[in-house]
Amino acid sequence: MYKRQSLFVCVSEGVRDRLLERGVRPDLLDVIPIGVEAAAPAAGPAEQFVFAGRFVDKKGVATLIDALRVLAERGLMPSVVLAGDGPLLPAMRAYAAGLTTVRFTGWLAAADLSALMERAIALVVPSVVSAGGDREGLPSVAVEAMARGVPVIGSDQSGLADVLQPCGAGSVVPAADAVALADAMQAMLAPGVRDGMAEAALKVVRETLSAPAQSARLEARLLSLL
Repeated sequence: MYKRQSLFVCVSEGVRDRLLERGVRPDLLDVIPIGVEAAAPAAGPAEQFVFAGRFVDKKGVATLIDALRVLAERGLMPSVVLAGDGPLLPAMRAYAAGLTTVRFTGWLAAADLSALMERAIALVVPSVVSAGGDREGLPSVAVEAMARGVPVIGSDQSGLADVLQPCGAGSVVPAADAVALADAMQAMLAPGVRDGMAEAALKVVRETLSAPAQSARLEARLLSLL
């Protein structure tokens, strides 16, 4: 007779840490990030920052808009596209009033979002912890962007720190810190900085975050429980 065993698969170290805080035993937790299918590297000119996600509290869109105002005060007004829908979209449109280089697209089909990524300087993931305690796990759009060679600027509440920092595929900033986010976006505009991060993003996806590699890890872990 087999003895039933439990396993919680976490998409990031942050998710694992939160389960530990809630009393789940460490031996029941395994971190296996989201895998992604290989994609052709973005081929268009890198000319815009991109946000893609639902317009809800935990996505931190207001922090991104605040960061854009910081950049504007420095004389920098990069093109930024915010793609997605959600309950906070009307409020964020109003909050961004006067930022002439900001464009809201609403919901986009996968092909249209892919076209945006073709010209992305970086994907921005300014996640925060919502007032109700809701927070990110590991946004799949970030891994998909990296698979196209698009660097990611994420907050330390985005679930991305353990993915981005070891390999240099982007930047991690404190959540809800508009100045730090502005600094990271400005640094990404410096000659050569984006190119190095883009190469690192492609490398880490091909070596550790590809769908076949992650599926094999999950399969091996599940078989170990039999």
